[in-house]
Amino acid sequence: MYKRNCFVTLTAMYVASMMVTAESPTGVYVDTGIQTVKQDIMSIEERNEVEQEILTMFGVPKKPRKAPKNLNGSAPQFLFDVYKSLQEGSRDRKTRSVSDVGLYDDRTVQDSDVIVTLYLSNHSPISNVRHEHGKRILFELNDVPSEETHMITSAEVHLYQSGNSNSIKKYSVTLYQVLITESGEKELEFVATQNTTTDYDGWLRFNATGALVSWIHFLYPNRGFYVSVHSLDNEDREIKPEEIGMVTWADKHQLSEAKKPFMAVYLKSRNGGNIVGGPSLQKHYRRRRRKTIESSFNSNPFQNIGDGFQSRSCQIQTLYVSFR
Repeated sequence: MYKRNCFVTLTAMYVASMMVTAESPTGVYVDTGIQTVKQDIMSIEERNEVEQEILTMFGVPKKPRKAPKNLNGSAPQFLFDVYKSLQEGSRDRKTRSVSDVGLYDDRTVQDSDVIVTLYLSNHSPISNVRHEHGKRILFELNDVPSEETHMITSAEVHLYQSGNSNSIKKYSVTLYQVLITESGEKELEFVATQNTTTDYDGWLRFNATGALVSWIHFLYPNRGFYVSVHSLDNEDREIKPEEIGMVTWADKHQLSEAKKPFMAVYLKSRNGGNIVGGPSLQKHYRRRRRKTIESSFNSNPFQNIGDGFQSRSCQIQTLYVSFR
């Protein structure tokens, strides 16, 4: 009789287990005395807490935006080629060629902990300055890490020129920072200049560190850059950048995404490699953590009945990742 009761009990448990497996998602199930229910391992609030914990460890204030759909674009390809070149370990040149995507300084890369590329704003191209022939370009700054956690060591604007060998003439391409005066008028501040010829086909690189620092550190309004092209034979005459093949905006009428302008930003982490986050981010994190701990009561009646309170004491306080 005892053996038969055990057999019936085991059979019932097996059938119930099969029903749960077949009709319910995978997880841990407990018997509340009334029914078998799935035990929530982690609540939505706890998942958000873990997500924030991971972001905080890497000094990221918020979730990064989704990766660009076109990984063959100029900016993703630039980062990939820099990484590939570093892996090859070639150190015989101070300035390295990065395939056909541009140039970078070896010293700048070696002294940086983070390299970020910035894309053109969705609002570009925007109106020109005083009806001149140059073009304005505007970069999104959302991906630049906080000044509290990282220091900008260098920033460069990369512009592509599609050469035309029919006639060879010399031109200067100048980059200006667009400012707004107290009277509301637009003003141009010199950033950098490069000389080129009409038959040149490749990337032009402009040092724009000062402009980016003014936007990130000094909180100047980001009005973008102004690209001006002048003939070296007649410096008073300004022409449109498209006349020498300059790509200032990638749309269906111009070249592909692979030649779209981008900005490369080189940064170094502060506090001796501690990139956990600045004071404001840490304060926000502690507030979120305190709220979660206070509400972290065990809902499983079969675990820790005496004290239903959970406290997570094991966590990474400091994490530094170097990609050298």
